[in-house]
Amino acid sequence: MQQAIYVPVLKWKQGEYLALKELKAPDKACLKPLVEVVPIPTPLDDDTPPVELDVHIAKLPKQVVANWGVEQEFWLDVSLLQEPAQMSDGSHALEWLLRELRDQGAKAVPAVNPDSSTAAVLAAKTAHEMDGRGVCFRIDEAVGDDPALQSILDRMLTQLGVSPAQVDLVLDVGCVGASEVDRTAIATRHIIQRLPYLAAWRTLVLASSGFPENMAGQSVGISAIQRSDWLTWLKVKMDADSGRIERLPIFGDYAIAHPELADVDPRTMQMSANIRYTSTDTWVIYKGRGVRRYGFEQIYDLCAQLVASPCYRGAGFSFGDWVYNERATKRDDHGKGNASQWRRDATNHHMTFVVRQILAGAEPVIVP
Repeated sequence: MQQAIYVPVLKWKQGEYLALKELKAPDKACLKPLVEVVPIPTPLDDDTPPVELDVHIAKLPKQVVANWGVEQEFWLDVSLLQEPAQMSDGSHALEWLLRELRDQGAKAVPAVNPDSSTAAVLAAKTAHEMDGRGVCFRIDEAVGDDPALQSILDRMLTQLGVSPAQVDLVLDVGCVGASEVDRTAIATRHIIQRLPYLAAWRTLVLASSGFPENMAGQSVGISAIQRSDWLTWLKVKMDADSGRIERLPIFGDYAIAHPELADVDPRTMQMSANIRYTSTDTWVIYKGRGVRRYGFEQIYDLCAQLVASPCYRGAGFSFGDWVYNERATKRDDHGKGNASQWRRDATNHHMTFVVRQILAGAEPVIVP
C-alpha cells in the first residue's frame, strides 16, 4: 500500500466526509485521514434530553464505506466523546465502531493517547490482534516535552502489546498562530530529537492548525490568513534537510478548520457567506455578510470573484473548484448550496492542493 504523504485531521461531519468522497483517485491515494468522532451535541434547551450515544454514532460505519471506501486505511479517534462512552450493549464506542467497520470491510486503525480510558485501550489492542493493522499513538506538545516521554510511550506500547514498528505516531501541536511558527518549529525539533525509537515508528506525523476558530476576525471582502501549519512544517523540513533532525514527519493539518470544535447554538449563530480557498502559504478568504439577513445567494458573487482571481486553480483542479466555477455562472446544477456544501468544497480543494503541493515541492499546476 502506498505510503501517505499527507494526513488531514477531520471532524466526522457531513462537509468533511463528502469532501473525501469527491477526491480524485490519485490525490486520495496520497493521503490518510485521521477521523475524529465528534461529541454528542449539547441540547438546545433544558427540556430536551441529549441524543443517545448509540444513535449519535450509528450511521458512521456506513458513512465511512460510502464516502471513504474500503480500499485504504484511516485512523479512527473517539477521544472527543465523553467517557465512559458506553453503548447500550455494554461495549465501548471505539470497540463498537471497530467491530461494525470490520464487518463492512473498512480498514480502520484505532487511535489512542496517553489519557485514553482502559476500555478504549483494550478496544484498540483487540482490534490490532484481530486485524493486524497496528495502532496510532497521538501525543501533544506537552507530552512530547515531558521528561518522562520514553516512559509514557513504553507504557503505551506495553498496554497495547505492540512494537514501535506497528505504531503510527502523531505529534499534534494544536493551533499555531501567525507569530508562533518559529517557536513551534523549534519545539517540534526538540521533541523529535528526543523521541525514543525515532527510526522505528511505522509512521511519524506532525499535525497542527493555522486556521482561526471562526471568521469573526475577517472583514467583509477579500482577505488572507497565513497557513502557519504549513510554514511550521516547512521549517521542520529544513531541519531534516540539514541533518538537524534524523526523520522528517509527514505533514498533517486540520484542513480549513480550527482544532477545537465550537459548540454553537444554531438559533443564535451569525454565519456569513464565505469561501476558504487554500493557496501557496495562505488561505484566501472571500467573505460576505450574514446569511440570515442577506441570504445564501451571496455565494454566487463570491464564487465569481474567486474564479476571476489569479489564485483560482481552474475548474479541473478539484471537485470543489468545479463547483466554484458552476456557481460563478449561476448554473442550476448546484445552486447556492449551504454551509455544509461550502465546507465540502473548500475542504476538497484544500486536500487536493496540499497533496499536489507536497508532490511538486512547490506550487501545484493550475488546470485550465
